[in-house]
Amino acid sequence: MLPQHVGIILDGNRRFARELMKRPWLGHKMGLEKARTVLEWACERGIRYVTAYVLSLENFQTRPKRELRMILEYFGEEMDNILTSADHVINRFAVQVRFIGRTHILPDELQEKMKRVEQKTKNNKKHTINIAIAYGGQQELVDARTWTRRCSRNISTRTASRTPT
Repeated sequence: MLPQHVGIILDGNRRFARELMKRPWLGHKMGLEKARTVLEWACERGIRYVTAYVLSLENFQTRPKRELRMILEYFGEEMDNILTSADHVINRFAVQVRFIGRTHILPDELQEKMKRVEQKTKNNKKHTINIAIAYGGQQELVDARTWTRRCSRNISTRTASRTPT
């Protein structure tokens, strides 16, 4: 029996590129290609949900500028491919795409592409991929605590169901 939800962390791309004596961002490009293959594998096997942790908030804040620029460029190209290619795994398997994290700190053009991808795939119900970008688990806990404090006077099950993700 296969799980219904699989989480993957795209980690080790820089180390892999170094082992091949390549620039770090080429490792990220290869990691993106592998992530696409893993999503295809999951969809073929009937796994409904995949969460892919693609870029931590910490890495977003600390990676060298050129490396980060290339990562975001590859990510933007992937969004373009989802929007234009019927053969992309997202479109072939009717995958709904959702983004989690501090997406508001990403470049405006990338945010727009991400919104268009979410809009395009919002009615896809067969599979879902949650893409964690500029995401930090610790920061999410801090944000949840702050949000809860602000709402504590009127907290209820209904209120809690509207907690931002």
